[in-house]
Amino acid sequence: MAQRTSLFISYNHKDEKWRSQLELHLTPYVQRGDLELWDDRRIDAGDLWRPAIREAIDRAAASVLLISADFVASKFIVSEELPRLLRKAEENGARILAITVRPWQSDAYPQIACFQGLNSPDKPLSLLKPKAKAEEFLVRAARQIAQLLRDSSVQRSRSGPDQSAPDSADEQLGREIETATIVLSVLDALRERDGSRPAYT
Repeated sequence: MAQRTSLFISYNHKDEKWRSQLELHLTPYVQRGDLELWDDRRIDAGDLWRPAIREAIDRAAASVLLISADFVASKFIVSEELPRLLRKAEENGARILAITVRPWQSDAYPQIACFQGLNSPDKPLSLLKPKAKAEEFLVRAARQIAQLLRDSSVQRSRSGPDQSAPDSADEQLGREIETATIVLSVLDALRERDGSRPAYT
């Protein structure tokens, strides 16, 4: 079974309604085992919440930002979550998928606005009429998110393991033994040719 892709959802609690609706439409992909969703509701009482969020961001292959004026006004989101998410996108190619749920000043946050959103900041979900259009958008967005992550997962699997990754101690020892065996075989062949007995027996 393929490993599930972890998706981090960043949102302000005042946009709980939109988080809930998006996760509802992502449920089929979760049930099928394609996705694992993470948001701060996964933090249990007594957990160290800052390290838990950092670990979830580091583990996620992509993140969804549910953007609103409250989202960009959140000190924790802007100073803690966003820099970590943006750094991971720049250094590791993690995807950032932005959805504007309520109006916000996109020109004041170029570091967010530079990512191609799933909808335009000028057309937030809260202003779509009739309301059913927002629901239709979330159906399409969930399908698009799942497809983007599936394509990324296939690309990673085709590229194979990271060739630049350091070898484990067992792999290094195995190669050293193999090299030593080849050297001893060559020495044996040379000594047999000269009629001498191997010195190591």
